[in-house]
This record gives sequence, C-alpha cells and structure tokens, in this order.
Amino acid sequence: MYKKVIEDFKTKGWESNPYDGMIQIKNDSPKDLLPFLKLCLKEFKNGATFIDGAFSFLSQNQFKELLDSTIEQSKKEGWKKVYNCVISYASLQFPELLKEYLFELFKNKENTSYYDRWIWRKGGKEDITLLIEHIKSDKDKYEAWENLINICNKTAVFQAYKYFDDACLNKQYGFDWYSKQLGFELKEEKVKQLFMDDTYHIIFDSEYLEEMDKGLVNSPNYSALSKKNHPTWSLDSDTYESVLFGGERSSLCQNCGKPLHHLLNIPSNLLSSDKPISFATCISCLGWEEEELFYKHDESGKPLQLNGKDSYCTPKEEYPPLKKTTVKLVKTPPRWKLQDWALSNGRENLNRVGGTPSWIQEAQYPSCPVCKNTMVFYLQLDSELLLEDGDELLWGSGGVCYIFWCDDCRVSGLYWQCT
Repeated sequence: MYKKVIEDFKTKGWESNPYDGMIQIKNDSPKDLLPFLKLCLKEFKNGATFIDGAFSFLSQNQFKELLDSTIEQSKKEGWKKVYNCVISYASLQFPELLKEYLFELFKNKENTSYYDRWIWRKGGKEDITLLIEHIKSDKDKYEAWENLINICNKTAVFQAYKYFDDACLNKQYGFDWYSKQLGFELKEEKVKQLFMDDTYHIIFDSEYLEEMDKGLVNSPNYSALSKKNHPTWSLDSDTYESVLFGGERSSLCQNCGKPLHHLLNIPSNLLSSDKPISFATCISCLGWEEEELFYKHDESGKPLQLNGKDSYCTPKEEYPPLKKTTVKLVKTPPRWKLQDWALSNGRENLNRVGGTPSWIQEAQYPSCPVCKNTMVFYLQLDSELLLEDGDELLWGSGGVCYIFWCDDCRVSGLYWQCT
C-alpha cells in the first residue's frame, strides 16, 4: 500500500491526498511507515507535509534507522533538501541521535536550513571543547561559535560569551540578544536560565477535542490538522494534575472594566512557586489595547492587574472567556519537550506549562514591572482554543500567547506573537 501512496503523489500531486494515505499506513500497517519514509527520501528531492507528519509516529529505534539511512544515502548521492526534514525533526524529537553525526554535519555545507544549528542541543563537554578548538584555530570559527551557543546549557553559553568578540559574525546584535534567543541571560558573568526544565502538556478531554475538530471536518487538511492524529494531544500518565481552565474571574480588567478571563490554575510546587497561581488576563485588551499586561498575585494566587489605563476604554472587539473545562497537566515525555511553532504546522499540541517557548517571532522576555528583573517563561497557549460562545480564539492572526513569571514578586506578564 505504501508504494501506491508514493506513486499516486508522483502522478496526481496533492489531489491524491497523500496525508490521508500516510495516516492510513500508520493506522492499518504501522510496520510499513519506516519503509514508506525511506522510499520517500529516495524518490523526492524536497520535503512535504505528509513526510514531516510521519516522523511523529516513528519509534526512537525506527527514527535512528531512518537517520542512519539518510546520512549513508547522502554520502552516495549527495545532499537533498528532503534530508533537511529528517535532521530538523530529529533535532527536536530525538536530538541525542544526532550526537555521533554533529561534526560530520558541521563539515557538510549543504545541510543549510533555518534549523541547522538545532542539532547541537544535546552536545556535551567534549563537543564544547572541540568547538572552542575550532574557534581558536580560526577554522570555521563563525560557524563553530553559532554551534557552541546552540548547545543550550549554561557552560556553553558562558563559553560563547568569552569568545563573542572574536568569533561572532553578527556582533551588532549584541550577546544579550543571542543568549535570549536560546533562553539564557548573562548578568555579572553569571548565566541565568529563563525557562523551566520541567514541562507539562495541557491535555483536553475527548469531547473538547471533538469540538475543536468540528470546523475541520470538510477541510482537505482534516487528516493533517485533526487533534486525533498527533500524539501530543493525547499524552497520558498515571500521575497528573487536574486543574480548572477557562471561565471568568471576579476581579476586573483595569483597561475595560470587564471581568478578567481565567486561563489556568497552577497548583503549588508544580514548577517554581510554593504557592498556587491563577493565571488570567483580558483577552479583549491583551495585544489590542496594551501589548503586555502584568498582574500581581496574592498568597492564594488571585491576580490583580498592575498596568492599566486612567479611564476605562471600549476594546475594538470584546471577546467572551475561554470555555470553562477541567484539563490535565501531564508530564511531557522527553520526545516532546522541544516543539517549534513552524515545524508543528498546526498539527501539534503547543499548549504547555514550563519548558522552552515555541516562538513565532524572535525571543522576547519581559521585565518584571516591580523588580525590573527579566521574567522567566512559564506557559504558553496556542490559538484555536474554544470560547464560551462556541467560536475559537485566535491570538492576533493565529499566534501563541506567552506567559511569564517573577517568583520573587509573584507577578505574571503576558503578550502574544503572530505572523
């Protein structure tokens, strides 16, 4: 069957509905998914969404076999753009599989994509040492420096700082810009991590997901975008936290005077805070009346807005609250701790607590309005969440809302990005 999906795509193009075919292989004959992908890599020069989507259904051992095959094939036939897809998704889902190929890919000048530095995410001490040797020898020092900072740990970031003036090609951006793109800040020669290591996915019940899928039923992209067809929407665990999501709060927005929209309750000690936090905002005002909104939280977690207008305004569009429901906070498996907004392409569940942000634009960490220190990323909410009136919420044109936290001041800060 899998060969027919490929042949049909070669002759009929997207009219053959190759994503539907890939999902059918996954459901009916999962053992054929790996040979299907191997054949795709042989037959096609460029990537495609049905190829990208299939990576999420491979086991780690299968992904390793595909990666090994890709590297071997590239040595025989030269590099093709479709190989970038394998490397990009491996760097997110199984970065540890790339460790043995790091310097081989470093030397391969054809492996150039927006994501080509991500392969270094699981680089270790020995890789840091070798990259520093490259920098000192002036051999590919600019690329070596970019790879060094992309190892994304405090040691690598500090070493990148030491060699910034000598080895960074675009010094005009400043080291602070580079470090924050990767979630770190350097102050007084000490590196601070601006995200939590622990990550939890926000898991909605099947009824909620079915309602989210209703608008897709007649879409040609249904198979690609249905919440039934990506594992991050159904992550499960024996241990999880059930929390309240959506609805209204009693406290008022200081911009428009309407009740704040409740987002999510976080129980004490889940991440950094030893007290509960109730995150809320005004969906009507955030990003429309004020680019950023900040809230001070009392001991019980209740939010009170810090910045507002001198007199109440009428928002350009008044939004109802998010649909009130109970969600699970499920500990994220290592495979899904790194998620990219562009590569997820609408398929993945990007509603998460902790971990690293899935930026749409460049990284932007707000300063706490009380202590002025850089806030730490705490959670993100994607677009297409359900509103109480049955419509779906879009952050701007369909972006992501990022929520930050200052534990010393118990202050939350929010803003959203879109394309």
